[in-house]
Amino acid sequence: RSCNFSSDHTLRDPTGHYLYLESSFPQAVGDAARVIGPLLSRRSSQCKMRFYYHMSGDGIGTLSVFTKTEERLHLLLNLSGDQGNYWQMKELQLTSSADFQVVFEGNVGRSEKGDI
Repeated sequence: RSCNFSSDHTLRDPTGHYLYLESSFPQAVGDAARVIGPLLSRRSSQCKMRFYYHMSGDGIGTLSVFTKTEERLHLLLNLSGDQGNYWQMKELQLTSSADFQVVFEGNVGRSEKGDI
């Protein structure tokens, strides 16, 4: 099955790239997928991360962003449900008392039309 995106937010044509959470069978409600970034230094207090997301359709699950240290996950963002049928930009301040990784987690919602 192909998703409804004809392009990403950067190139606005089919040659762009994005991560995709498929919500149709064999996925089940609550199934999760994670992408974990490289280890980042805590030295900068002005570190920001900008990304774009697209969450449109019936039964959308959740998109969460965390920082991960050796000890724990810290939730930075939790979005659920229909957020609009367009690419949206989000900018997050990244602060930590230890070196950290950024984690994106998508959870399958209640509908096969709930791709993220």
